[in-house]
Amino acid sequence: MSAETELVTALFLPMWNEAALFLPLWNEAALFLPMWNEAALFLPLWNEAALLLSMWNEAALFLPMWNEAALFLPLWNEAALFLPMWNEAALFLPMWNEAAL
Repeated sequence: MSAETELVTALFLPMWNEAALFLPLWNEAALFLPMWNEAALFLPLWNEAALLLSMWNEAALFLPMWNEAALFLPLWNEAALFLPMWNEAALFLPMWNEAAL
């Protein structure tokens, strides 16, 4: 061996020894490969979900309008107070129908 080869070998051997300590971890990681393959089956679903995200972004544009609409909720609550009166008025509908004849 040349002096350069010996020098390079001497420098990298300690690193290789350290790297060898990770081999058992790699063996354990290899056990998860079948799970990764199963997870890959869900990738098309993730692509579809990404399409829904763009729709949600568009829907978010309407949030300010919903906030404005919420300003009318107190008016709806007041209008709801008249519902019992409308129910009573509905009792007169048959009479109105007869009168219309």
